[in-house]
Amino acid sequence: MDSIEMRRISTLRIYLFISVIIYLFVFWMRLPPAYGIGTILGFSGALLVKLIVMFIGFLISAGLLGMSYTPWRARLLSLAEAIRMRIPRQPVVDGLVFVLLLVVYPLVWFSPAANAINVYLPNWWLFGHLVLLGSLFLHALWPKVNLVKSLVVTALVFGVVFQVVTFIPNITSYPLGLDWSEPGRFYNASTFVARLVYGKALPLPVLDASRALLQSIPFLISGLPLWVHRLWEVLLWLGFIWAGSWALTRRIKLSSRLLGLLLTAWIFLFLFQGPIYYHLMPMVVVILLGFNRDHPWRSLVIVLLASVWAGLSRVNWFPMPGLLAATLYILETPLSGKPFWRYWLPPLTWVAGGTLVAFAVHWLYIPLSQNPAQVFDSSFSSPLLWYRLWPDATNYSGIILTLAWLIFPVVVILLNKLIPRLKDWRPLRISALAVILVGILGGGIVVSVKIGGGNNLHNLDAFLVLLSVMAVYVGCDRFAPDSQLSQASYQPAWLWVALAVMTPLMMLMNVTAAPKYTLSPGFQTQLTALQQMLDQAQQQGGKVVFVNQRQLVTFGSVSGVAMQPEYERVFLMEMAMSNNQYYLRGFVGDMEAHRYALVIFDTLPEQLKGRENSFADENNAWVSYATHTLLKYYQLKMSYPALQLSVLTPCPTAGCGGN
Repeated sequence: MDSIEMRRISTLRIYLFISVIIYLFVFWMRLPPAYGIGTILGFSGALLVKLIVMFIGFLISAGLLGMSYTPWRARLLSLAEAIRMRIPRQPVVDGLVFVLLLVVYPLVWFSPAANAINVYLPNWWLFGHLVLLGSLFLHALWPKVNLVKSLVVTALVFGVVFQVVTFIPNITSYPLGLDWSEPGRFYNASTFVARLVYGKALPLPVLDASRALLQSIPFLISGLPLWVHRLWEVLLWLGFIWAGSWALTRRIKLSSRLLGLLLTAWIFLFLFQGPIYYHLMPMVVVILLGFNRDHPWRSLVIVLLASVWAGLSRVNWFPMPGLLAATLYILETPLSGKPFWRYWLPPLTWVAGGTLVAFAVHWLYIPLSQNPAQVFDSSFSSPLLWYRLWPDATNYSGIILTLAWLIFPVVVILLNKLIPRLKDWRPLRISALAVILVGILGGGIVVSVKIGGGNNLHNLDAFLVLLSVMAVYVGCDRFAPDSQLSQASYQPAWLWVALAVMTPLMMLMNVTAAPKYTLSPGFQTQLTALQQMLDQAQQQGGKVVFVNQRQLVTFGSVSGVAMQPEYERVFLMEMAMSNNQYYLRGFVGDMEAHRYALVIFDTLPEQLKGRENSFADENNAWVSYATHTLLKYYQLKMSYPALQLSVLTPCPTAGCGGN
């Protein structure tokens, strides 16, 4: 087989291999729910029938892949060449088809029939094969780029476009919360400018103050509608993740602008696997843009500034600015010829100094927030649910397997770049990087199994950031050597590059259809009835507390309500999950004393659940500490299903209707 034929068959095998992987991923996602509910070897026959198209396609792709390793490969190449020759060679047509393929998936995703289509053509299959097809037209449009590279470029372009598209449904004026915690996030943001919004000062948020601070900016302009605030949050998500990705690419100074853009796109998609929450990215951007290994004191100032922001964020991110600076220093600075303490003192200073500043800011914020100190740092007392490391109802594949799948190709590339040249770096530098990475991974795993987490990898955000930094430096040959003892070099196979691109895309395909936020029939009638009930309570001098849907007050859907800061749903849940007795005793006391004339609650789940249900432990904490307490001292006055609310009033006698 000559070199041209070998190159063609290798390219074809990669295409077929990726197609097979896509099919296997479909089966991995679809078959477990079908098991245990049927009679065909334990599988549901009805669900298996819906996968028949996938089974046929898998057999075809796997059969063709197997054929490529037999003497029949010549016929397979002839067939592939015949198909390729039918692709038009007119640039306008190629470009138009590429763009049309680019928009097919978003159009299907937004389609009213998206869920029905997904039954027989799952998202992962549809998107993956659109990428495979689109790369053929990109190659015809840009013949200097081989087919495999065009596959990688197409996947990145399609992935970034769709990642942006997934946020579009969130830009809506829908007055209720788009998810479980959104009402609380808007309330927390409004507390920074509470006098402008409510006419009085309110305690600042305990959880994720930095996120609330970023979200508070639109509140500076009075009267902005709800959709503007949601647009702002979308811009924060996309803007900060892209800024961090761009800053990392800019730092390594690639010679090709196109390659830099593609690398930025990959980092962008990789970081969304967590996802990395946008309020944590300012620290990353500041360090990547401002850190300079040749100016340790100036770099210390940069680290301390980033650590101030860390102090307003999550405890597990307190050391992150210093660790990121130390990682950049170790990657960029050879150890050769420098005394031990002279080399290691700067990174140790950055880590220690940054962590201390973060803790100091955290402690200073506690009295400034006007909250009791006892309600902070609930993460230290929350139960650890170790079973969520493995497949369970909350995460079908578990934390460990999900993480392993996502980082496997990146780790393979990283190790294959390092191992042939190990002699070029002092062991101490590589060991230090490994200790940082393993240490932050261990911390992330502990936080991930804390009650309230485990359904995704967002608590492994620091690990994903540091891994992406190390992978980019090593993969792009920017890990400064201590010597040139080894002449070995390794260029990662495009197969591994393709897999590294494909894994974050598979996470992106987990959504089945664009969410549609429509008001239920009777919404306005029920809102009017709620307003009348609120007016009556206020006129009688009673207090009204919105446990849920506080944005109805914040954005004026209901009026005349004096905002009560206590017992916002997300924070009440946090206190319940961590069994914070200081807070919960206050909650029970206020309910027993009938402090509020009306309690605006959500639905009233009363049933404890087993761990075969998603988020069972969280549900049980909520039922035990919130629902049961409320129903002991309050009774249901009115249910407003269109508002997703229940209104509770004090029981006429203590203990009525209680548990």
